[in-house]
Amino acid sequence: MPSGYPPQQPVQPYMPVGQGPVDRLVPSDAVAMSDKREEVRKVFWPEIKSWMASDTALQQFAAPCPKCSTSMTATPGQNSNRAMVLVCGHILCEACVKHIVNLYNVGQPKCPYCTGLIGPYSQCAQSCQDLGMVGLPLPRTMAELDKFPLTTPEGASRPSCCFRCRALRVERATNSLMRAILSETRSRAVWAPRYDHKPDGKDYSDYKRVPALDNIMKQIRDIAHSDYIYQKYTWLTPTAEQKKQDAWVEMLDTGRHVS
Repeated sequence: MPSGYPPQQPVQPYMPVGQGPVDRLVPSDAVAMSDKREEVRKVFWPEIKSWMASDTALQQFAAPCPKCSTSMTATPGQNSNRAMVLVCGHILCEACVKHIVNLYNVGQPKCPYCTGLIGPYSQCAQSCQDLGMVGLPLPRTMAELDKFPLTTPEGASRPSCCFRCRALRVERATNSLMRAILSETRSRAVWAPRYDHKPDGKDYSDYKRVPALDNIMKQIRDIAHSDYIYQKYTWLTPTAEQKKQDAWVEMLDTGRHVS
């Protein structure tokens, strides 16, 4: 239950016709409730998530946006906006989220129903152009739901940066780690493709791969791009293509046996 709500019996979530127990069905085209607090609770992701038991339930979900009352769905149409799940668990329509994000010039935007932040991440690089925490589209299939990131009320940590900035930090951190392990400043961790935005014009033609560190680099890569890590901790949903990275270590070939 979101903070600030008085103790009471759980309110059943807004569900499309034909979903959920027969005695608890709420028509998807039912009129918006006059009590705003109840309306917000009916579109609180941690509460309605368990009701989404099929592709049909997800695709037929419809509820009024608690801020503007426009119908919001998983797939927007002529008379509905896309439903966006915020990291705090509240759900707003995409149009309202964009409007709130545009308030960034007057301070860090917040969810209108709690203290959850919206907009730029706190730890992204200054040059980063990512919009930040603008919510994630409501899953449309069970496959998407299975990988959907946890919200903070479900125990997830508040995300600090976007996918590219996180990847950049992992690359730089492994670079420092491998140099420490090898006790050799003329070495580097190589990631391909590379997400570090700073160009590296150095000539590495005289560097040689260090096979002894292939396994640890593979483990770091697999953990960094683990679906479990993304889901539980990062509030990020990278594509399969973005997660395709190779990683290895190279060091200056000084004639030593480095294999």
